[in-house]
Amino acid sequence: MECISQAVVKISEAKVNRHMGEWRRQHRMGLDRGRRLVIGGLVVSEFRYLLADYSDGELSSFEDFQAIADAADALTAGCEADFLNPREYQNLNIGLSTAQANLKDLMMIIRTIAQYVQECHEQGCEERIALGPQFNGK
Repeated sequence: MECISQAVVKISEAKVNRHMGEWRRQHRMGLDRGRRLVIGGLVVSEFRYLLADYSDGELSSFEDFQAIADAADALTAGCEADFLNPREYQNLNIGLSTAQANLKDLMMIIRTIAQYVQECHEQGCEERIALGPQFNGK
């Protein structure tokens, strides 16, 4: 009987692994050369300065997926509120269209991480959330 339940657990884990792998492929979420988190073709770490700015310094990296998911609505609202006159444009002498594109990219990254966290909860694989960008394709 124990052997059967172990087999069922392995089948369930394999099913979740397949599902999450497909989810990540659809959202173009993975590790660049096994190290840097990439979402939608963007190297996520390149947006740390914007994450820190729009979280008022509370988030300085994309390591804590749960914290990003928890703050996603507020972060997105802040980005949307600044869209016509972005802080990056005002303070860093970045062109307006570039600053707006960076905000769009940041919002997409934040939403994707929040959706990933939600998907992990729905699939019962919360342990993946704690791995953050080091999920190593699991």
